[in-house]
Amino acid sequence: MKTRISFVALGSRGDVEPYIALGRDMRDRGFQVRVIAPKVYAHLVEGAGLDCVPLSTEPRKVLASAQGQSTLSTGRDGFPYAQGMAALFESMVDELIPEISAGLRDTDAVMHGMLGLFFHHMVAPDLPYCFGGLQPVTPTGEFRNIWGFGGAGIDNRTTHIMGHQVRWQTMRQVLMRYWQRTPEVPRPPLYPPIVELERAGFPQLYGFSPSVVPAAADWGPNVQVTGTWFADRAGGWTPPVDLASFVDSGPAPVYVGFGSMVPADRDRTDAMVRGALRRAGVRGVLLGDPARNPGDDQVHVVDSVPHSWLLPRMSAAVHHGGAGTLAASLRAGLPTVVTPFFSDQPFWAERVQALGVGPTAPRFHELTEESLATAISAVVTDAGMRERAAELGERIRAEDGVRTAGDHLEDWLRLGAPRNWRG
Repeated sequence: MKTRISFVALGSRGDVEPYIALGRDMRDRGFQVRVIAPKVYAHLVEGAGLDCVPLSTEPRKVLASAQGQSTLSTGRDGFPYAQGMAALFESMVDELIPEISAGLRDTDAVMHGMLGLFFHHMVAPDLPYCFGGLQPVTPTGEFRNIWGFGGAGIDNRTTHIMGHQVRWQTMRQVLMRYWQRTPEVPRPPLYPPIVELERAGFPQLYGFSPSVVPAAADWGPNVQVTGTWFADRAGGWTPPVDLASFVDSGPAPVYVGFGSMVPADRDRTDAMVRGALRRAGVRGVLLGDPARNPGDDQVHVVDSVPHSWLLPRMSAAVHHGGAGTLAASLRAGLPTVVTPFFSDQPFWAERVQALGVGPTAPRFHELTEESLATAISAVVTDAGMRERAAELGERIRAEDGVRTAGDHLEDWLRLGAPRNWRG
């Protein structure tokens, strides 16, 4: 019988596609693969030839709600972010926990993303599991936690412990209320999931480039930075005639898109972006709704397009700093403006600036037409920034994160998924 592995992929499209890429690789290695993901992405999972367990939650609707908008505006203020995320999950746990639990029946091991870890002990406490991270959250003394916990004078490792404790204890209140309503499920533990991962040496595989965030020297051998898990979709994809014509009709445009983030005022956002592009004197491809805000000679609006086709044809990128969008823009060798909303996005903005491949820019909720135009002008005119971005893109393109992660996963699973795996 084939070994069965499930991937719990909670979140937006950028949180799901990496696990599809890794799942496809594991299937090709002879494993039976299941992806548990929001139902809106079921077609992506099934289109890759993988079994899908669809979840009722719809990420864009969640983020478009009043609580979602409030949470998006928290930026890097850790406590409001943790409280906002817990409030969002409060409305979902009655469906989410039974659905994940049902999806994990008849499987031999599971990989969780960051959000999935919150639920492991309630949905499958005896199932061997590992962590598939798209953001660096393993405690380290080399850099601070990604959520903004810890002020001056607090050492780096302590900020990680603080971040995990606050996020877990806030979420645990939600899970405890669920447990009180449904006492047949296991009680959520007192400690954060990352603590068990660390103590037991469970595998922690990070799907981002070591050229962007190298592995910390104080991480154990069970923690591996493999390279990004790209799920390229451009093979065989033909662009619409109007998009291809626009791209080819002049200087390479600037890509502007905010992924699954849902701005409160989309018309204002559209007007701000168009005004900034005009001020900077460049053309743009804007991710949006062509029916609501149609394009013109300067801006072409698309509702969906594979990054792997579009971004290599752009001159620069402007986006929210989601891990997947960032990885795609850096792989394309593009100087990048990151205008973060919340969560890990401010961390990625800092990495872009530290690597010298993008300018300092305000977070999204503080953006103005003027500040965005200034940032766009920087990425299209700064020769040093463009050269560094091109060099970084070459290094990322030379990596094979999916294969590297698959090698680690296969080693773990062939050993029978022991709980004390150490490489």
